[in-house]
Order: sequence, then structure tokens, then C-alpha cells
Amino acid sequence: MRYLVILLGLCLVACNSQKSKQKIELNEVKIDSVKIEIPEGSLTKGEQDSLIMALSPYLEVDTTFAQNSNRNSQEFSKVMNGAGEFDENYMWRNIAHVDSVIRQCITYVEQNKPKQLLDLFNTEKLNIYTHPSNTIGHEKDLHYMILYLYQKYYRASNERLFTEKMVELYGYSFVHVMGLEAFGGYYHPDYIPLAKVLVDCYSEGLNDYEKAIEYQSEICERIEKEEAEGKASKSYGYELVKLATLYLANSDTVRADSCVQELRKNPYMAKYFQEHK
Repeated sequence: MRYLVILLGLCLVACNSQKSKQKIELNEVKIDSVKIEIPEGSLTKGEQDSLIMALSPYLEVDTTFAQNSNRNSQEFSKVMNGAGEFDENYMWRNIAHVDSVIRQCITYVEQNKPKQLLDLFNTEKLNIYTHPSNTIGHEKDLHYMILYLYQKYYRASNERLFTEKMVELYGYSFVHVMGLEAFGGYYHPDYIPLAKVLVDCYSEGLNDYEKAIEYQSEICERIEKEEAEGKASKSYGYELVKLATLYLANSDTVRADSCVQELRKNPYMAKYFQEHK
């Protein structure tokens, strides 16, 4: 199901006044209520240090960056809502709020309380994502540590829940990258890697082939645009093979066959078909 559009780009990208009506849709994951025991005192010293390192950048704010980002958010509000009201003080309140949240997160880390840390992150993650210090680099570092904890505490007892958590966080990063592209006017290098992770999570972890096909189709479209050879490129051919495989797994033989017919037109794949007759 498609949920409300969350366009992080204007809250995350400064120094760009380009207007866009492109909608970026985020697929939220409904996570079942599963009780998982997370013992206090179970973080190692190395894990604590790494978590504090990932959280600390959110305590620093580039005021010029924040001001430009706030102006861009206002422009976005005008584009999306016409004459709708824009709360110009929201970002400054959010900065103060996230500062308090991050300090509490660090306190939980120092007190070795991983459950409270994860609970607080889950409650406040949207506020953290709209903080001006949430660059894609900082977000990736934070997600790496949060996913590390999910793997440590969730994966052994509930593989599906762990995968759903992965989809949730990688999905937010995918939205972030789309926002950077929409308002930066360039192809971001993380777009395809993130899409590939989501394809694997949906297909192998959740058996949701419809969603996996959606992301794999976007990968093919992106490669067609990026590669000089377009559909005739080797990388496009390999990704189309993956798309055909997903169609077959979803019992969609018609579209799978359509992919095969297109593959026969690809010079790299045509050679492969010729050699394996």
C-alpha cells in the first residue's frame, strides 16, 4: 500500500532553490508486535563507542545550512500546497527537540540500555531524518549501527522482523536519495545499491515479489538512462535477467517472456544465448 509522501529532500538539501512537483513515495512496513528480549548491559565497549560516533553529528548544526534548508522547505510548501501555510519555526524547534533526543540516546548508550535506545530511535526517527544535520552520510552511519543492533537482537529469534526493519530503514534512505536527486538535478550513486538491497529484502526475505519487481524495474530504467549504450549495455542485460527471474517467481510468465525477447536484442545477452543453444 502506498502511504503519505514524505519528501525529505528540501529538509536535507541546502543551497538549491529548484522547484519540483515530483512525488517521492515511501512504502512503510507494517511490523507485527513481537516481543523480543534485549538484555541491559549487553553492548560491548566497541559497540558503545561506535554508536556514540554515529549519533554525535546530530548535535552539531551548520546554521547557514539550516537557514537555506528552511527556505527551501518553504519553497517546497508553496509548490505542493499553493498558498498553504508554512511554519518557518518548525525546523528550529525540531533542531532543539532532536538535540534533546540524541543526548538521551547517547545517555542510553553510556548506561548500556540498548532496548531503550532502539525504542527511542523508533519513536523519533522521523524527527531525526528531518534534522538539517541528517546528511546521507550521517544517515548511513546511523542506520548501519541501528541495523547492527537489529541483527544482534532480532535476527536469531525473528528473521522476518529483522528483514522488515531493514526494509524500513533502507526505504527511508532510498527516499532520501530520491530527494537529493529531485532537488539536486543529478543521479546519486547510492540509488542503485539501495534499490538492489530492497529487491533482495522483498524477494528473499519477505516473498513480496510485486514490490521486488517494482524496485528491479526501477533499476533497469535507471541503468538505461545512465549507460551510454542504454538497453544494449551489459549491465542492463544482467539486471533484465534478474527482472525476468522475479517475474517467473511471481508466476508471471507473460512478462518474463517479454524480458527474454528483449534480452535477445541485447548484444551481450544475444551472444550468451547463441553459445548456450
